[in-house]
Formats: sequence, structure tokens, C-alpha cells
Amino acid sequence: MRIAWTGPVGTGGGVPAMGQLMLRELVRQGVEVDLYSMIHDGERLPIEPMPGLRVIVRRSGWRWNRWYSATQAGALFSGLAARTLSSMLLSIRLLIEHRRAPYDAVYQLSQTELFLLGRLRRLAPPIIVHPCTHAAGELRWHRAEQAYALRSERRGVHLMMRAWLAARSALQPADLARADLVVGLSERFNQHVHQDYGVPVGKLRVVRTPVDLDHFAPNGSASGARPRTLLFVSRISARKGVEEIVALSHRLADLAGSVRLLVIGGPTQWSDYRAHLAGLHPAVAEYLGGVRSEELPALMREAAMLLVPSRYEPGSIVTAEALACGLPVVLSDEVGNAEAVSGPHVRIHRAGDLDALEAAVRSLLRAMDDDEPTLRAAARANAEREFAPPAIAAELIALIASRVQDHACA
Repeated sequence: MRIAWTGPVGTGGGVPAMGQLMLRELVRQGVEVDLYSMIHDGERLPIEPMPGLRVIVRRSGWRWNRWYSATQAGALFSGLAARTLSSMLLSIRLLIEHRRAPYDAVYQLSQTELFLLGRLRRLAPPIIVHPCTHAAGELRWHRAEQAYALRSERRGVHLMMRAWLAARSALQPADLARADLVVGLSERFNQHVHQDYGVPVGKLRVVRTPVDLDHFAPNGSASGARPRTLLFVSRISARKGVEEIVALSHRLADLAGSVRLLVIGGPTQWSDYRAHLAGLHPAVAEYLGGVRSEELPALMREAAMLLVPSRYEPGSIVTAEALACGLPVVLSDEVGNAEAVSGPHVRIHRAGDLDALEAAVRSLLRAMDDDEPTLRAAARANAEREFAPPAIAAELIALIASRVQDHACA
């Protein structure tokens, strides 16, 4: 199989790291990949070429701390313009390469918009889109949380970001209609895409987030550290459950000295809730800001549980990473990866229900006191069963092969 890959690949955590993990596994399993990558000036190649992998790069010329990127809005829109132009030029190169030596498929990770590639669809091989979010889902919670957001964000910037999300929500359905297959991170995410964009159910499949089981791994023994640490590792922005985390810190005030809640992460370009974290209960909770990706496994190994109370969460890479470290989890029922998590190491609560979140945390704390080693072992086993890269890459290869065969028979 020979495919063209578009979308983020790199180090540093998040979707780029997930992409690199998946890409390396595809190549290891015999897939030939041409990676089409846009990078900004001063950035390094996202991954070095290797046998089976060719990297085709377009440098955008865009830089941070220029007149066009000095403000939040300027950086967002100028960066979008640079990415759009680079995407168009890479699409032309992709079609030229496809004419020279045909690809079996195009696989696009993360980004929903196809831009020029979608409009020249008849010249391209089958297109598989694997989005990690969709603008309609972001827009829904940007609107729903407006009153809360405006206590930490400037109204003009907030409304500008709203308009940007609304524009993307209007454009994305047409792009997904042009794709041959849409691969979501979860069944719940696919339900949202079907309801919001009208993507037919028969065109939707699920491939979950792989996790590096060597990098994210237990240290061989139960932590036993006191006070017990509760981790919230997330973008500090809309739909992530920041309001619930702040309120939870006050509800757990009776446990001051025996638990501590560590909040880790930064904002998105379209939403910044960091100012709300001043309301964390100081005796129970602390905001650490961002941490380097290489520091995260150690934090997870020493913690008691991970909290993911999101109101909209297509997948949740951090859930898979926590489980791989042997860390029990408390998840809302809107977290996509919750579909693949079961056992004594997990508590699932209704999204937005603060009472249920508190009850879940206290229940898991009691279970940790009773038998921490068993819970940590169950968490690790869950990660190995559901998020191992070889199995997930094999699923993706099978989906692509099936779609290629259907396309050939059409």
C-alpha cells in the first residue's frame, strides 16, 4: 500500500505526537508513505525520512512575533492564511506525484478542511479524513459558555473567534461530503459529525488514539505518595470543564492536606480561561501552567487519578496516556475514549454534573485506599488492550484497504 499523508506529525505531545506514532507504525507494517508537511520558518522537519517514508515540505514563511502575528487575532488569521496557501501548493504537488506514481489513498489527520484537494477531487485517489475535532462542536460550547468566557476574555476577541468558528462550521460539511471516508476518534464524535454535518453513518468509522506504551509506562510499583494528587491536564479553554474543576476544588476543601489538585495546560487561540483559575481553592488546588511533554509521564506515575470532565471531547489522548502509566481516571460521558475504558480503575459521570463529578472522585479515592495496586494494574492493562499502536495502525490499514477496494470496484 502507498499513501499520501497530510496533517500534523511531530514531537511535544498532543495530536502531532499521536500522528508521529501512527506514521511510524504504518511504515513498520509495510505501508509506503509520502508525508506532505507545512512548516513555519525556523522550524525543523517534523520527522526525518526513513525507508518507506518520504517527506515533502513546504515552508510557509510565517513567523511568530511579526507585525501580523503580534496579537492573538493576528496570529490566528495570518497563520490560517499561511496554512491555507501552503495546503493549496502541497495539494498541487500531491496531485502531480499521484499522476507520476499513483497513491492508493490520501490520509488526512486532524484537519477537516480539504481546500484545493477537495475541489480537485476527481484528480485525486480516495481521500480518508481523520478529524480530531469539528468546528460545530467547538462553536456549540463557545456559545453555551459565553457568559463564563466573558469574565476572562475581551468581548471583541471573543466575538471574533465566534465568527471564525461559525465560518469553519459552515465550510466543513462540504469538505467532509467530498471525502470518501471519515474516521472519527470515537462513536460519540461520529454521532456529533452525523448530526451537525449530515455525514452519512455508512461513511463513518472509528480509529482511536494510539499511545506510546514505552514512554507512558508505570514505574513498577504503586506510588503511595501523600497527599494524593489529582491531575487535570487540558487546554484551559471552552468545553474542557474548567468551571467544574474550579468548583470541585472548593467541594474538596475538607480533604485539604490529604489531596491536591494540579491543573496543567495552556489556552487555545480561540479561548482562554486561565483567569478563572485564580478561583481555585488555594488549600487544595494549584495551577502549574504548561509542562514539557517529557515531564508528563513522571507526573502521571506519581498521581492518584486523572480528571477529564469535558463537555465535548472527541477522543482524549491524555486519557490513553494516563492509563498507560497505570493511572486511574474520572471521565465525563462525553469523552470519546471513555467508550474503550472499563474496569475498577474508571469512574464515568454525566458531563456538566458537578455532584456526579465530586461523587466519582471521592469513590475512586476510597477505592485507591482499599487496593491501589489492583487499580493501577487494571489501568495499564486497559491501555495495552485498547490503545496499542500496532493494533490501531492495523485497523487503519484495513479501513484504507477496504475503501480502496470499494473505490476500484465503483
